[in-house]
Amino acid sequence: MNPQEIYVKTEKGREEIQTRRSQLPPTLRTLLIMIDGRSSAGEILKQVGPMGITADALEQLIAQGLVALDRPAPAAQPASVVK
Repeated sequence: MNPQEIYVKTEKGREEIQTRRSQLPPTLRTLLIMIDGRSSAGEILKQVGPMGITADALEQLIAQGLVALDRPAPAAQPASVVK
C-alpha cells in the first residue's frame, strides 16, 4: 500500500456500513467509514493513527473486499536531464 493511493468503499463496504453484517471490530469499522474516495491512504491513516489504527487495518479491509483502489499513486517524475 502506497500512502498516496486513493481508496473507495466497494458495494460490499457500503452494505457493511448500513447493515453491520460482518460485525467488524470498531477500529476496522471506523477506518471503513473514513474511506471517502478523496483522501489518500496516508491522510486517512494519519487521522486515525492516534486511535491505534494502522496500515494493517487498511490491508484487512482490502482483503475482505470492503475497499478497493480507486486511483494509484502518481508515478514518480523522471529526473530532468541536464546537458
